[in-house]
Amino acid sequence: EQQLWAEVIRCLYLSRKLHTPTNSSDADAEPVPLPDELKLLLPPAPDSGWPQAAPSPLQPAASTWMASFPAIRRAQRFSYLVASLVPEMDRQVLLDARSTRARLEIELTIFTTA
Repeated sequence: EQQLWAEVIRCLYLSRKLHTPTNSSDADAEPVPLPDELKLLLPPAPDSGWPQAAPSPLQPAASTWMASFPAIRRAQRFSYLVASLVPEMDRQVLLDARSTRARLEIELTIFTTA
């Protein structure tokens, strides 16, 4: 789950750099844009930390309910929602995946080979 998050953040960051004028260094410091529905699912940072331009977690009031949300359910929701970031992704393949882990691995492959 954390590997896929890191790849999503890197891909969004690189995409923004490609679409931003070259003289705009402010874009490097700004977090990548993510819908609030995805920000709520951001897991704790890995030991190595998140990549540059990672989004900051939502305000505590907005994410309080997530504290009691099981990690596997968070990963499951993320595995379905991340497909919204890639319109070309074959959603039937994701629906046919036998587990949350399998969906996350399929998506990670898509983000690392694209």
